[in-house]
Amino acid sequence: ECADVVMRGRGDTETADKFYQRAVQGFPREEAIQFAYGCFLQEHTGDTALAEVMYRKVLQTNPKHVGSINNLGNIALIDRNDTHAAEDLYHRAMEVQPNDLTVLSNYGLMLHKRALQQHANVSK
Repeated sequence: ECADVVMRGRGDTETADKFYQRAVQGFPREEAIQFAYGCFLQEHTGDTALAEVMYRKVLQTNPKHVGSINNLGNIALIDRNDTHAAEDLYHRAMEVQPNDLTVLSNYGLMLHKRALQQHANVSK
């Protein structure tokens, strides 16, 4: 929570990152901290490689953590342009929580992106 306060209050990404690093080191099995740090990295620093590490750590403890599965899908879709990997991850998340609006929305965006790619390939 301290890192969130720093980010909201001052927009100090560097200090917030240090808070998160200390929290992850101090509580290495706390999935809420790992997930929050992953989200912070993905949203505020663009370090999706480390964000992915954090999400995968969460999934080692809790394989049904929908937020981590969904965010890994987002990394696959947005950063890697891998609609197939993203689809697999979104399906996995929907198996756990079929009515999660965030997952359903991201799945829809993935289908739209795939359709655009297919249309572009046909138009060539």
